[in-house]
Amino acid sequence: RYLLTFDTGPGPGPGRTLEARIALSTVDVEGARRNLAEAAGRDFDRIRNDADALWADHLSRIEITADPRRTEIFYSSLYRTLLHPSNIADIDGRVRGPRGQVIQAEGAEYYSTLSLWDTFRGVHPLHTLIVPERVPGYIRTLIAHADQQGYLPLWTAWGRETWTMIGNPAMPVIADAVAKGFTGFDRQAALAAMIRTATLPRPDAPPSAHRSWDLHEQFGYIPYDLDPHEPVSRVLEDQIGDAALAAVARTLGDTAMADRFATRAARYPLLFDPETRTMRGRDSKGSWRAPFDPVMATSPLNNPGDYTEANAYQYTLTPALHDPRGLVDLMGGPVAFEAWLDHF
Repeated sequence: RYLLTFDTGPGPGPGRTLEARIALSTVDVEGARRNLAEAAGRDFDRIRNDADALWADHLSRIEITADPRRTEIFYSSLYRTLLHPSNIADIDGRVRGPRGQVIQAEGAEYYSTLSLWDTFRGVHPLHTLIVPERVPGYIRTLIAHADQQGYLPLWTAWGRETWTMIGNPAMPVIADAVAKGFTGFDRQAALAAMIRTATLPRPDAPPSAHRSWDLHEQFGYIPYDLDPHEPVSRVLEDQIGDAALAAVARTLGDTAMADRFATRAARYPLLFDPETRTMRGRDSKGSWRAPFDPVMATSPLNNPGDYTEANAYQYTLTPALHDPRGLVDLMGGPVAFEAWLDHF
């Protein structure tokens, strides 16, 4: 930590403005210097005005009619959806990947603060509509991360994996881009990264994270007595990724791979308890977790259990993201499902 002091002259008045210029690089000091040089010749007001113009362009891509208070809330929220992912590549395209080796990022774009568990459902689909020019760079980043890490990212900060949260949330981001016809990335490379992510072990992951697919393949779910780390939530969210993989494989003509992962994505009934009508933990002998309170939420940091920051009722709806008709049928049809929703 540095404490810097500057003599800006005596008393208040003109001439007491201090301007500081700071640049960052994931690679080296020379990279930071080159990044700093990119702003050479532009003073503070010019840079601020350029930033204002850029934000005005982005925020004007959605127009609403509302009173001032609602308008303020809406555009403040829209602004926050666009803060991240952010491009951390140097001006020359160099960036350090998840294992520390330097990558030459295509188009000088490599995005981080990929909080994918939080953003794959809403933020990334929004970005395909309002900042479509970013989407190919997002997907190229995911592929480049997988090429170095061995699997797609879960939640990255400064280009490094944090192993935060669960599932394979990069999968539906890729599937969304493929389904909407985006180009500018290698679709076969994307599919290969998805397959590695859904099949290979991750020995470098911490014990609380996903390290192996063995229990998935043996039981079709994760028995809570063999792996106590949020097993119900992890299985249900992994199946979102499986369905996304199946969709991409089918689009690219790999029918065998599509069928394999569509089958794996459809195993959620193994966790559906018809008595409580919720997704419930099971042990390696097939017995339901007992005692069981379907409205008690569990969280890995506070009261670890079968669910991730939620309860059984909330996670019961997870398959609606990839198989809504199958979930309705599992619940007994539309009338029974509507009654369940009213109770929920």
